Amino acid sequence: MTLAIEQAIYKPDGWAIIARIARAACGPDRRGQHRPNTGACSIWKGMSHMRLGGYVKRDYNGADEWIAAAQELGYRAVPCPIDHRADEAVIRAFADAARAHDIAISEVGAWGNPISQDEHTRKQAILFAQKQLELAEKIEARVCVNITGSRGEQWDGPHPDNLTDDTFALIVDSVREIIDAVKPRRTFYALEMMPWAYPDSADSYLKLIEAIDRPQLAVHFDPVNIINSPEKFYRNGEIIRDFIRRLGGKIRNCHAKDIILHGKLTVHLNQLMSAQQPTMYFIGVTTGQSSIMKLFPLWAPVLGLGDAVIKGIDIEIHADPDKYRQVVEFIKHDKLSLGALVTTHKIDLYHAARDLFDRLDPYAELFGELSCISKREDGLVGHAKDPITSGLAMEAFIPQDWWRNHKGELFIMGAGGSAIAICSYLLQERHGDNIPSRIVVTNRSEPRLREIERIVRTLRPDVRAEFHLTPEAGDNDRVLQGIAPHSLIVNATGLGKDRPGSPLTDDAVFPENSLVWELNYRGDLKFMKQAQAVQQQRKLYIEDGWVYFLHGWTQVIAEVFDVEITPERFEQIEKLSNSIRG
Repeated sequence: MTLAIEQAIYKPDGWAIIARIARAACGPDRRGQHRPNTGACSIWKGMSHMRLGGYVKRDYNGADEWIAAAQELGYRAVPCPIDHRADEAVIRAFADAARAHDIAISEVGAWGNPISQDEHTRKQAILFAQKQLELAEKIEARVCVNITGSRGEQWDGPHPDNLTDDTFALIVDSVREIIDAVKPRRTFYALEMMPWAYPDSADSYLKLIEAIDRPQLAVHFDPVNIINSPEKFYRNGEIIRDFIRRLGGKIRNCHAKDIILHGKLTVHLNQLMSAQQPTMYFIGVTTGQSSIMKLFPLWAPVLGLGDAVIKGIDIEIHADPDKYRQVVEFIKHDKLSLGALVTTHKIDLYHAARDLFDRLDPYAELFGELSCISKREDGLVGHAKDPITSGLAMEAFIPQDWWRNHKGELFIMGAGGSAIAICSYLLQERHGDNIPSRIVVTNRSEPRLREIERIVRTLRPDVRAEFHLTPEAGDNDRVLQGIAPHSLIVNATGLGKDRPGSPLTDDAVFPENSLVWELNYRGDLKFMKQAQAVQQQRKLYIEDGWVYFLHGWTQVIAEVFDVEITPERFEQIEKLSNSIRG
């Protein structure tokens, strides 16, 4: 059996449940030793015949680096990192590397909706599942896994027809169609349980197995997904033991994670783990790739943070507001969850969850964004720290009296929280006439462009400012042509980090003697590379987002843990961080 840790170990039984899963799935042999019911497994931490693993969320290049990352994490099983579109040589390379290092490829995901009411969607989902099952056979994965689907518009969501006899029959037909097309011999097709679709219990899983009647149908066990009531929440250990007793012989793969029952009406069950020690969260998109995961343990002693830890919470860009609210409510009510840094989602989180905060700082209310969540005696506090951190970062590379001496302009591509913060800092009254001679902002969508226009005109109605809708990179090129020399050109779009690319094309012409600021420090950094390609020719000074990153994190950490970032402490942190960055 392989078991993937998605977020945390399921509670309240915790590690004891994992032991029960192992022992139940690996029945005793004639000598009383535990052996696996479904294929060879290995021993982990003294348990019999179980592999523990998870997703490799860091960057890697090829099969060998993937294996090395898995081994560094202590994994004996890892989900398949490629899909059926990979060429045969790549598939062989990953299969050979896993076999050579005794790493089980635990699962191939075939996520789609084979019972969709839309015929095209249904056919495409079945075809995709067939191709992914073929991949699982080639790469020797334990299972190819998918949900049964949904009759609603949301492929994995609730619908009144999901739990009906007609839908049960559709599931039987779709699973048979997938398995019969491939006829796997080494791998299995398996169904992930859902709280609002079959299989939603041991009973319905057994009925499906009997009805589908295919030997290559196995069980993928994700106990959290069938905890859909307070009764099941409090009886989770009993439910897990019963499931293992009845279906253990067919389980080939498990997911282990956590769930919390919140004390508010109506029933709220969230997949977030209560902190076991002082914890700060990083709410972003690809948090596992951020340098902060390596840096925080190094900074903690410098700042006197004791045994505090950092954990990432990844949320897709422009997610459903309920996801933001769930995260904020969790932090608010969990005792040892002390706060968070928010990136990418600053504006969306503010609008989705502002009513959950007991207090918002003036910048948060003015700019309609949140980059920091902290707790104080008077409750949960939301902060917009970017005006402070962007100012500290700009002071480090923009020469003194730059705007007064050169009459340059500010050109920002992107209208999110960082763009608002940069404008607000540069337009502060204390700067007098040492400000950009013109502000030019571009963005792909109209609403955020109008919002930053409102803020800029509120801050300094006397400043020349233009706001352009630029849905394509070529549109930004044309605006850039009108920017004066000695200006500051900023990529505040997020392109080049969480999403590849640049807001400009390769034909863009940078104004001479200008400052170019790439707010990202990781990713493909295409915008920065475009500037570097003409740096000598156009006499550009180029700055990446590293110092901005350091100031951003240290300011939020100071707020979350209520500590002071003295110049001496920041200097020490910067030296430690630069040594890691190389």
